[in-house]
Amino acid sequence: MSAVERSRKAAPALPTGAPAPELDIRDISHETVDALVARGTAYSREYVRVQDSATTLKKNVAVVCLALRRQMGDLAGDSYEYRRRVSDMYEAANIPDDLKESIRSGVRYHIGNLMRDVYTPDELASLHLLKSKPVDRMREQATRTRALVTAIQVQETSRKKKPPRAVEAKPSAASEKGLAVKATADQLRLAEAARRVVDQVDEEVVRDSMTPGQRQKLDDNLAAMESRIRSLRRKLKRMGDGT
Repeated sequence: MSAVERSRKAAPALPTGAPAPELDIRDISHETVDALVARGTAYSREYVRVQDSATTLKKNVAVVCLALRRQMGDLAGDSYEYRRRVSDMYEAANIPDDLKESIRSGVRYHIGNLMRDVYTPDELASLHLLKSKPVDRMREQATRTRALVTAIQVQETSRKKKPPRAVEAKPSAASEKGLAVKATADQLRLAEAARRVVDQVDEEVVRDSMTPGQRQKLDDNLAAMESRIRSLRRKLKRMGDGT
């Protein structure tokens, strides 16, 4: 019998539908290695089951909240009466204080995804909501973050690896060649990272969420980038012409 089979056979039955009692090491000090591994497996499996159930329940509460909005004629969920009824719903559930915000934010997240499935872009616009789902915006945010981190890392690497202007000992030809190759690669990586960062600018967010002042600041930055890029391209063209 394999270790996995022994673990499954020896796994203790855990209570479901109620919080598991907190374990004391004195209660299991007599158990064999196989029994302890089996117990750990059972607790881990139950943890996964509870997590899956928690997600499903949050989604179900989100469906209930959206149904409430429809019944009350408040699709945006902004009215005092809707908010009061939802607050009553949570209060009646006797949710511990340290879990309230986590549950509320999770439900809001699922409501946002659900509304993008149910309503058309025009209906969402009439409610002053973005077309994209929260889950998609989270993925886009992660992509933007990765692009920014890459750009910063490339910039820092380029600065650290840049050869000094003056050195006491003349480097070897091989060393100079290696530095030149690295510097060349860094410039190409910087250009690629800059392009990726610009690609992450979300036109929908700019149009629907930015203030006029924020849009102006973005435009100023883009204009400065455009000017710098135009200058670099002119120089590249002259280099290509041999001038």
